[in-house]
Amino acid sequence: MMEKEYRTRSNSESDDICRELILGKRNSVPFESARLRAINEFVGNMGDLTHLPHDDKRGLQNGIKILNLYFDEYLDDPFEILNHPEHGLMTEKNGEMLIYQHMFHDKTIEIWFHFQIDAIFQNTDTKIILTVDHKTTSSLGSDFYNRIKPNFQYIGYTYATRKHFGIAANAFMVNGIQIAKTKQAFARQVIHVTDDDIAEFKQALLFYTHL
Repeated sequence: MMEKEYRTRSNSESDDICRELILGKRNSVPFESARLRAINEFVGNMGDLTHLPHDDKRGLQNGIKILNLYFDEYLDDPFEILNHPEHGLMTEKNGEMLIYQHMFHDKTIEIWFHFQIDAIFQNTDTKIILTVDHKTTSSLGSDFYNRIKPNFQYIGYTYATRKHFGIAANAFMVNGIQIAKTKQAFARQVIHVTDDDIAEFKQALLFYTHL
């Protein structure tokens, strides 16, 4: 899983390195330190892949290659990981929130939404905040883009960013990462999420739970 590139923080020093990474300070010592730490952690966490053949797309060799290419691809992009005063760097945030509660006779009916947010970015130029989900795929062609058109998962995650964390996100980014034996590629799709989208998402939850 390519989420590993964000697991470069275990203390305040690595928080600084992660910010340098996302800001894309080319050839800086913190940036290269972040790259090295990310690769080391990837190898440490994925050691059970060592039994795979050298040329297997799921193996360590290809994982390290993809990680290096990912760093190079987004070296100078305008996005940084949002650093929240209460929740810290906004990466790998899991949780749940109450969507609906209603008393029916002597029972309380509740609908909870569970989420796993990979990251929350902020564009340093426009200040727009985006909820981010990493998607690995064997191909970044039209089938991939058709599959990640606006859906309730992305709208729900954006709603969780707003309600659970109190962060004013108004867009969602799908961070596509192609995992293949002979080709590695990256693509990002940004979807704007409106209040009407969120209202529709909440109504859909009620409908599909027959309430």
